[in-house]
Amino acid sequence: MEDDPLFLDDDEANTPLTAEEREQLIPSYITLRHELNEAEQVNIGESLRWAMSRKRDVLDQEFLNELHRRMSARCGAGRGSTA
Repeated sequence: MEDDPLFLDDDEANTPLTAEEREQLIPSYITLRHELNEAEQVNIGESLRWAMSRKRDVLDQEFLNELHRRMSARCGAGRGSTA
């Protein structure tokens, strides 16, 4: 049980973001990887609610582009780029 990563005090989620990573973020309060993970999860959840709010063609490229944009919109430039 001691080797279980869920119980380690210091893991990758507690790693401070580099200056370059912080510069690319839209929310300025994010300084640790776990804060970024949480913000991304919120974006993903909201995007999925949007996607499932009505019948959509899930194979339509415009729909997929918009879903992808919504999933990465609030976290920052470069994250989840489709280019």
